[in-house]
Amino acid sequence: MAKDTTSSFEPVLLESALDERLSERQARTHLPSWLWAVLWICSVYLAKSVELPNLSGIFSKSVLDSPEISRRTRASAPNDIIPWAACPDLTEYDCAYLSVPLDYTNPKPNETVSIALRRLPSTAPLSERLGPLLLNPGGPGGSGSQYVVRRGKEISVILEGKYDLISWDPRGINMTTPSIDCFASEGDSMRIDSLEALIPYPFESNYSTDSIKLLDAHYAVWGQACATHGNQNMLRAVSTAFVARDMKSIMEALGQEKLNFWGFSYGTYLGATFAAMFPDLINRFVLDGVCDAETYSRDLLEYAKSRLRNNKQVYEGFLSSCTKAGPSRCALAKNFTDPSDQITDLIKTLQRSPMPIPKSNSGPGVLRASDVLSAIYSKFYAPSSWPSLASALYEASQANGTALFEMTHPSSSSADYSPRATDDNLFHRTLLPSVTSVINRAVACGHAPPVSASDVSAEDLKLWISDLNDLSIAGEATMDSMAACRHWTIEPYEAYRGPWSVEDGLNVTSFPILFIRNTADPATPLPSAEKMTKSFGPDSARLLIQDGYGHCSLAMPSICTAKTVRSYFLDGVLPDSGTHCDVDDGFLFPGESYHTTMNTLPPGDRALAEALMRLSEEPTSFSARKTVRCPLLGLQRRNWMLRILSRSRRSALVAPSPTCRRQLFGWGKKQASPPPTATILAEDNLFHPLSKSPFPQLVDFGKRIRTLAPCPVCLKSHDIRRAVRHECEDCGFPTHCSHEHWQQDNEHKKYCGRLRTANEDEHDVRSGRRIREFEMPGPQPSDETVSLANWDIFWYTRGFTSMDTDRQRRNASKLLTYPMSVAGTLHQHSSLTLRNQRVTPEGARSLAALRTVLHTPSGTPETQAAAINKPPMRIFIVGARAESSLPPHIWEQVCMLFPTAVFQLYFIGPEVSFPRHPDDPPTPSPPPQDSSSRSISAIWKPPAPPGFITRKTVRRMDAAYGVPSYHLAYSPQLSITGLQTNFSDVYPRFQDTFDPYTDAFFLFSPGFGFPSPTTDDCLQINSSAEWGPVIPQLLDSKCAIFVTGFSPTDVERDVRSLEGAEGVSGEFDWIVTPGSNPFGSEKWDIAEFDPRVMVKTNWGIWGIRGKRRDVKEGYLAL
Repeated sequence: MAKDTTSSFEPVLLESALDERLSERQARTHLPSWLWAVLWICSVYLAKSVELPNLSGIFSKSVLDSPEISRRTRASAPNDIIPWAACPDLTEYDCAYLSVPLDYTNPKPNETVSIALRRLPSTAPLSERLGPLLLNPGGPGGSGSQYVVRRGKEISVILEGKYDLISWDPRGINMTTPSIDCFASEGDSMRIDSLEALIPYPFESNYSTDSIKLLDAHYAVWGQACATHGNQNMLRAVSTAFVARDMKSIMEALGQEKLNFWGFSYGTYLGATFAAMFPDLINRFVLDGVCDAETYSRDLLEYAKSRLRNNKQVYEGFLSSCTKAGPSRCALAKNFTDPSDQITDLIKTLQRSPMPIPKSNSGPGVLRASDVLSAIYSKFYAPSSWPSLASALYEASQANGTALFEMTHPSSSSADYSPRATDDNLFHRTLLPSVTSVINRAVACGHAPPVSASDVSAEDLKLWISDLNDLSIAGEATMDSMAACRHWTIEPYEAYRGPWSVEDGLNVTSFPILFIRNTADPATPLPSAEKMTKSFGPDSARLLIQDGYGHCSLAMPSICTAKTVRSYFLDGVLPDSGTHCDVDDGFLFPGESYHTTMNTLPPGDRALAEALMRLSEEPTSFSARKTVRCPLLGLQRRNWMLRILSRSRRSALVAPSPTCRRQLFGWGKKQASPPPTATILAEDNLFHPLSKSPFPQLVDFGKRIRTLAPCPVCLKSHDIRRAVRHECEDCGFPTHCSHEHWQQDNEHKKYCGRLRTANEDEHDVRSGRRIREFEMPGPQPSDETVSLANWDIFWYTRGFTSMDTDRQRRNASKLLTYPMSVAGTLHQHSSLTLRNQRVTPEGARSLAALRTVLHTPSGTPETQAAAINKPPMRIFIVGARAESSLPPHIWEQVCMLFPTAVFQLYFIGPEVSFPRHPDDPPTPSPPPQDSSSRSISAIWKPPAPPGFITRKTVRRMDAAYGVPSYHLAYSPQLSITGLQTNFSDVYPRFQDTFDPYTDAFFLFSPGFGFPSPTTDDCLQINSSAEWGPVIPQLLDSKCAIFVTGFSPTDVERDVRSLEGAEGVSGEFDWIVTPGSNPFGSEKWDIAEFDPRVMVKTNWGIWGIRGKRRDVKEGYLAL
């Protein structure tokens, strides 16, 4: 299939083919070019505040603060535009999603990543708060949202509660979407992890070539699965450089000019990358457990060796502290032999004869020599676990290997390895263990230039493994992620690989970074920290050395270190580079004296020591091999959110039941699932040429294209209009007059990929599968906040099923774009605000008036009782077409977002669809017409399909309105009226009733700026048969008028047409500036008259209102 290379929001051919048909009069209409820049600036992403120029009267220079105040603003900075809301699992935390470009090197409005954020708010008095501080736990692959819950409160103690602690799930991890999708399910990912863990380390087979090849073949599974089945765009976009750019986006969305950050382990590489890329944005920056960034980014195999340089010291520390503790506190000291000899003997014994484990909490199994190495290395990270490690090793040496087996093989059941969907959780979003091997490798392997399998042979791999073993007793336990990179072929969109030193051009940071390092760290040795400190230079870095063991400073309590970090973060106090801090006495193999010492500390130090003690109980980050051998450890065994769900799972809500309710954690009656339907097409059988489609509607669609569309080669090269007859083999659409012209057309590849996607999408919605993205949630409980920042956050906070695939997103956004364009504009939590200058001061007044009817006063719950005595809200959809055919339960979603409002929906237009009874015969498709017998319009119009099917009573209202019309009382909150006529015909019936507080107009892709099909040399906005009389009537009502367009060009064309329109120019105020619509469809619509013309319904939105005429003193208003 041809690669899609065009911009995601560029309507192919629209600007060239359609603009040629505009009249000279329209071409002369002109507004300043910078006004149209708004269309592109605002399309990047709406979660970020954008500074726009003063638009000559359209915008006021002053930017007013939005009057709406969220109930969760207790910790937000004044300029924080992230839509925080109480987390649905633990309400003491705040959660939000932030949309950022998927590809920063080529940003496209509808290709975004939805970043999951979690915040632990500051507990300090308002005057003492220091703003947000980002945390990253390392990995690669660590879940930041998890880390804030696990360790946020303890870190807040160190910082005296003065920071809002915020972390996020980086790209491809946990709750951030899209996922990388290398495997179809969580079960498959865990299964390959487990199978790989069953392969012995090479030393058990005396480094035979066959054993190394077997292990290497398992490594190849990951690379090949991602290369052939994964989400390629996302896999190329998970690089550390992009995550650093995400940090910048988060910082800006938080309203901060510079960043506060505390990163651990891999988080130090991420932090160093950020500092190298954005040195002027550093405020308070602590990098704890320092990676050698230069080696990490340039030679992965060398980095794997360099990070083990302190391993022998850690191992010697374990042995010596055990001996010092004695048999009462260290089991390996019981028989008064050297602990090292006991461990060596155990490894040799198990190498000769693995130990059967008939029963354990992890189930039956076999303890092997490899398990000893895995256990030792994993416990190197956390000295607090050394007593349990010593006990397990001792028991194994006494022929009882149960504890050691359980340590390296966490308990599991067959259900853990079943092909469970990754969105089977409370949030209906991808939710994998914290550090999976696949995401660990996807990130790590993209840092450095690729190391191909052809460059490193199996023999080379054997020598490299031998080098690892020379550096550490558990060297082989660390090899997995780096060795697996031999099979990684996916190049990131961007990878930062230097400079890494001031000598090579690294810039000085705006405030010095504080590097922290233990003297004996198993994964990030002291020399790495010393090298990084020297590389950044004395003006940009200080080094604090903690004299202890374990990974990162939190591995062992040190009040000295904690207070130094506190002074740095709270007061900006920098220690001298090379300052040493001792760890607290008695921590290793602790006895009663340690706890006694704790009790004698001053209250402040005691609270600090207790927090440090809890922080030391688990390692900050885990190595890849540990995760492979123990896919889910401790809290990682299942995500802590999933552990909640194992007790109570929320049921799916299905449409169109207006009575179903969204149940938090599934408490309440489970909703019944819809009956299964017969599947016509399987997921891997969606592509069919239109002429051979199993669905008659698509066959007819292809016939109409053959009748109407011209061959682009004939038209361009020979100025001849020949009908298309040849179907493209890649996309299945008729695109050219012949196979020869199809081969000659190099431009076809620009849109072929989109056509292929459209082909599969149309077959998918007819395939007979259960389309979960079409299942609507029920009423929103009054205590649950919905965010309308964009599709991702809306779907999440509204309780929709997970939209984890692009097809699901396209389907759901196309279905909901009309009602959500209405709700997303009018709602008090709309992303169109004064702050981002999408709403003007006049617009703020208009929206505030409407919201007095749509919402309750601030602080009042939005319950049905609050709707008593409220006037109805009337929404007039003028020029209605396809939107009038939507089932009422789709429009009812608007009501769900305004529980105290009653809506009267009016569809007005000659193409309004009328409802049908289920027993009515289907409306046949229109027969294709010969192009010679009709005029082919180059104006794209969304089709108006047959009206919705309903069993409810529909009243004909022809007599009441004097035109074909109907009325449907769908629910107590929603009634629908359809009038099949021009607005001007019924305007006198409404003229005296319009009220800016209760009425709003929506015009979906009206085509103001297109040539009139009935009047020569005239735009539709000036034509008496189209919009000419309508717009002045709408402006005269002084009600808000909102208009959408299907592309930037369409929006620009319509807005330009206002300037020369009689009765319109100079008669309106801007209320919403032109720009992208956060609830525009993400699905391409293909035009019958030319398949190269592709648009997205409701791409953009803008709004106006009839100009207010203020009465001045001394003048009489006439």
